[in-house]
Amino acid sequence: MWRMFDKCGEMAPADATKVEGLEDMITAAQCRSARTLLSWSVGKLASAASVSENAIHDFELERQEFDAATGDAVQRAFEDVGVEFLAGDDVRLRADSSTLR
Repeated sequence: MWRMFDKCGEMAPADATKVEGLEDMITAAQCRSARTLLSWSVGKLASAASVSENAIHDFELERQEFDAATGDAVQRAFEDVGVEFLAGDDVRLRADSSTLR
């Protein structure tokens, strides 16, 4: 079973599909949504991804894009605990994730 949420934290439609081979970096909306889904603070994400809190704040507020290495580190930190990134700025959490926090 999958729990799917859109960028506003609402349940996503059942037809939302994972974007296979997604090569673009996550969006600011996805980053905010994933943090909310996990109940992670900016500090928790920064620690998990080994990046600065300022970089995450600036990205989420759409002041500055991540460089490739930072974007990859943040996306990996989320994926390591079961977050999946979907089309349309959506995210979802794998139901079988046992290491959510």
